[in-house]
Amino acid sequence: MVPFALLPFLMGLLWAKALLGEPQVAVPFEVPMPLTELLWGYINPQSKLLPLISLFLAFLTVYALNRLNTKYVLLRRQSVLPGVVFLVFVSGYTVVQALNPVWFFTPLFAWALHKLFQGGSKSDASVEVFNMMFLVSVGSLFFARGLYWVPLLWCGMIVVNIMSLRNFLASFIGLVLPYFLTFGAYFYMDRHLELVEVLFENLLSPAPVFTHNGFSKFYNGVMVLLILLGLLATIRQSSSFKILTRRYYRVMLWLVVYAVFLAATPFFSMELIPVLGVSVTIILSNYFEALKPGLWQNLFFYIFIGMTFLAQLFV
Repeated sequence: MVPFALLPFLMGLLWAKALLGEPQVAVPFEVPMPLTELLWGYINPQSKLLPLISLFLAFLTVYALNRLNTKYVLLRRQSVLPGVVFLVFVSGYTVVQALNPVWFFTPLFAWALHKLFQGGSKSDASVEVFNMMFLVSVGSLFFARGLYWVPLLWCGMIVVNIMSLRNFLASFIGLVLPYFLTFGAYFYMDRHLELVEVLFENLLSPAPVFTHNGFSKFYNGVMVLLILLGLLATIRQSSSFKILTRRYYRVMLWLVVYAVFLAATPFFSMELIPVLGVSVTIILSNYFEALKPGLWQNLFFYIFIGMTFLAQLFV
């Protein structure tokens, strides 16, 4: 595996093409969401700092995933493996590394899972589920399609056994509050109808279609195979997990399945990869850790990294 000391070096290599190439701001929709619109007013589209911003947001997600593993003991050993897996998974397509509203949503979504899992160990989880939905709601003011994950988070509350009328109402208030405040600001500026139009356009407009070549299809096939192996390994090991850990993994499994379902709709394209990476990271990390140490563990792990570097060259 990758030692901690080599993690910054690996991060630099994975982002090198984006950092050294022409800066990109990937705006998937013509009319940005309110927080994205505010942010774009301070960003120079030609700035060389743009990939650094997306890399910084990826670092925040890495930190959240490593904390998720540390606090809830999702893997048998505490290591930086989840962070490494996330960075490798999102780096196959350099277009994904461009500054995109989804990068502002992704770390907030990872922290929302923290709050969901934290609530699973408490008798009164109303504060945790409020914070969970508040984070997702704020993230959706950058990336509106983050709202598509709200139903699954409510299902996650059922899985970790914290769904009740009180907790549902708390989560609903957390979801609505950022939009209530935003609507009030837009109403004051006499732009409230524009806000409604922007929200629906961002939620329902077809996403740009990425044109794949032969190698990208092969790369996708390898990634799908690894994810399937990870899912099967997790299901097979589930009986040996503690009760709470088993529930956490069920949430991750459903997040992967749900993201695959969303990928089959016209509303998502490459911007789905960072959000999918949040759940795939834990599944793949568990798979790599479960492999017998030595030849097979190193072989599959370095195939995973090698395919990503090849994708950056040939996709």
